[in-house]
Amino acid sequence: MNNKNSIRINNLSFAYRNKEIFENVNLEIKSGEVVAIIGDNGCGKTTLLKLITKFIFPKRGEILLDIEKDNNKPVMSGFLENPKVWKSMTGKENVKYYLGKYYNEKMVDAMFKEWRLDNVADELVNKYSLGMRQRLGLIIAFATNSDILVLDEPTNSLDQNSIGLFHDYLHKAQRNGRIIVFTTHTFYGLDKICTRILKIKDGKITQNDEVEKKERVFSVIFCDKLDVDSVKNLLSDCIIEIDEKRIKVCEKNMTISQIIRELSVFDICEVHKEFI
Repeated sequence: MNNKNSIRINNLSFAYRNKEIFENVNLEIKSGEVVAIIGDNGCGKTTLLKLITKFIFPKRGEILLDIEKDNNKPVMSGFLENPKVWKSMTGKENVKYYLGKYYNEKMVDAMFKEWRLDNVADELVNKYSLGMRQRLGLIIAFATNSDILVLDEPTNSLDQNSIGLFHDYLHKAQRNGRIIVFTTHTFYGLDKICTRILKIKDGKITQNDEVEKKERVFSVIFCDKLDVDSVKNLLSDCIIEIDEKRIKVCEKNMTISQIIRELSVFDICEVHKEFI
């Protein structure tokens, strides 16, 4: 793992239409960190990513990307607001277009299969649903093997299986020493996939250690009656309560994303977080 790579934000201030979004922000993110950015709508989550990716520039201060040069991979990949994929191209053509010289057909084919897009890889993207386009954008982002991965609301429109797979890919990217920064409005499970959770409020960025400590119990509601005995065999250590249409589970030996993946054989209607 390369521990020298980092994103350094020094004395950053940014205003939009005379409204101060950030004021004197200092932050450093290093190799192997997975950082979630949370906060209310309009607080500046996407703006921060745009500043990091240099789509916009600060009023004062600087953002330094301290990255060791490696010609075998790009410095940065990801997407802002939503994946920018070409609807007039096929899924695989989009990946080839964005990866360029970094395209590895064997690896990409395996990723299309993992993300359940192998059956539409050669179809035009204008036939894709929102969730399929989101998965395609994640394939492109992860396949580049860039030093920095920036993702804006990456779990939007994803089903529970895809969210679980996204978490798996984050862990792999972290082990490979990549810097991952993403925004989210979904709090559960963040402590399992992130090294830090940062909150934006009133132009400041603060570490938010308490977000996940209260969100360990979940209610899962099903559309049809359950085979209660089968569920008990799958999740015996995690179940708090169970009946034919609902179970209450806790993150004891499994994360909620792993629990949902185990339950994916059943027709899940809703998942609710509960406080304990």
